[in-house]
Amino acid sequence: MKLRTGLVLCISTNPCPSFYRRWNAGKELTAPEVAAVVSEVGFEMKTSQICQRQSNAIGPTTACDSKGTDGEYDYLLNVTSPDLNDPRSLP
Repeated sequence: MKLRTGLVLCISTNPCPSFYRRWNAGKELTAPEVAAVVSEVGFEMKTSQICQRQSNAIGPTTACDSKGTDGEYDYLLNVTSPDLNDPRSLP
């Protein structure tokens, strides 16, 4: 097997290369607020559910995610809810 120099071997669950950015909204986002964010990107993004923490969720959990593509790149906006019992996770 011959490996060319300059190639990157990606053994991650994320396709390679990928970019990740995280920020804290400082409050619980409503479904319309999430819809407003994804409507501004310039291409269609589909949201998986209503963006609300499930009543039976334990610990940090995904409230919803929105996925879309601009034809060249795939985009994912993942909205998570912190562990409500962990005081370090509250704004």
